[in-house]
Amino acid sequence: MTGLSDELTLDQIPRAVLAQFPLTAPTYEKLRKRYEGEEDEPWFVRAVVYDVLGRYLDSLLSDLDAEVELRRVMEFVERLAGHPDIRVRGLVATEIAYPLFGPGREELLQRARIFAGPATRERVDEQERLVSSARPGLAQRITLALLGLRKVRVRRGAKRR
Repeated sequence: MTGLSDELTLDQIPRAVLAQFPLTAPTYEKLRKRYEGEEDEPWFVRAVVYDVLGRYLDSLLSDLDAEVELRRVMEFVERLAGHPDIRVRGLVATEIAYPLFGPGREELLQRARIFAGPATRERVDEQERLVSSARPGLAQRITLALLGLRKVRVRRGAKRR
């Protein structure tokens, strides 16, 4: 996995997620079918990072017994967070870091910070400044309410999705 971020281009991220984390295959395949014919489009890449990698990360953050796999995922996220391409770094900011600020997700954010590398922490800190810098407008309130639907708790022995 050394040098992974430098080798990946934006459109290679979905396949890299699937290759690195085979347990995500069922979720990935559902998404691929929904976006059939659009797998090379930026919106598919965003969907994979949010719906596949992000949800997998959520399940690992909420399972105190999954530390080894959580570290692997966070190493992958760190490589993306420090990628030279701003679009790749932006994916980590908007699809991984920002959702951690939804209502009821404080425990996940706290746990993510423990395992985050410096580049990932930087993306999380940027999103925290964004979230706390202004009064929430209607769009942000709706977004945060939707993110609250992904409310999960950290627990030992949790089943992964």
